[in-house]
Amino acid sequence: MDRDDVVVGEHYAYRARSVDPLVEVRVMKVGTQKPARVHVSWVDEAFEGKQEWVPPARLKVGWGSVETFLAEEAKWAAVRELSPGSNSIEDSVTWEVFESCIDAEIAECGYNADSGVITIHDVRQLASLLDIPEDELRSDPRSFEIGSSLVASWLITEPVARRAAMKFADQLLAKMSSDERQAQREAIHGSYLHGRGRNADHHISAEICRQVDDEFGAPRRALMRQWCGSEAVDRQDELVALREEVLRLGKLVQQATDRLRRAGYSADAEDLQRKLGVPVDELRPGSDPAGC
Repeated sequence: MDRDDVVVGEHYAYRARSVDPLVEVRVMKVGTQKPARVHVSWVDEAFEGKQEWVPPARLKVGWGSVETFLAEEAKWAAVRELSPGSNSIEDSVTWEVFESCIDAEIAECGYNADSGVITIHDVRQLASLLDIPEDELRSDPRSFEIGSSLVASWLITEPVARRAAMKFADQLLAKMSSDERQAQREAIHGSYLHGRGRNADHHISAEICRQVDDEFGAPRRALMRQWCGSEAVDRQDELVALREEVLRLGKLVQQATDRLRRAGYSADAEDLQRKLGVPVDELRPGSDPAGC
């Protein structure tokens, strides 16, 4: 609750920490300085007239609406209960899938305290996008509605993320391949964090990069590949192998054309390049002729 919303003389439900019970307080004064504070008095005689200046955010709701507030909290607690955790590999992969494949106007995945919770703004459109029956998206007994949106637990979030990963596997696996190549480079050379203003750039050692990738990056890529499915992974592996072969042939063509030019056969070199059909420069390492 903001300071501007607080009314002197009114009774509110007070809570200092999320694990504390709500208690009734009466607002005595509203402070004018920063940080914002309100002067409250505890109503229950057990507190013996306790008074204190507290942040207005600790006033959760008007005391007359406590039951409704607690019921809403219970619903949110139920959908959060099955979350794999905001620091889990599953949560990270789910976020990657949602960010890459599902428009936020259709559905969103929660974060921090709401990690693992899905808010579906358009059930019909999400069902159509992923070819999932609408009844299946509504099957979580913990689900509840906020306006026209459906809030559900990990029971729905995970299968939605898995289904999206399979449908959009090619683009997700291409991203994983790119991440893997970057991890391999950083495992050799380390990485730089670019500072802003007076903060200088910071170099992260190759050893730390390898450790972070072993603990987080590699398991994350492995789970993403599992969700995308073996068929898509095999297809991506074939594309990567094709890319490597094209680059190998590109180097051979480059060597051949260079030798022809040095020997005075520039016309033959140009003819060889034209017959190849792809500019030699595009076949150099670092290019992406296979679209991988």
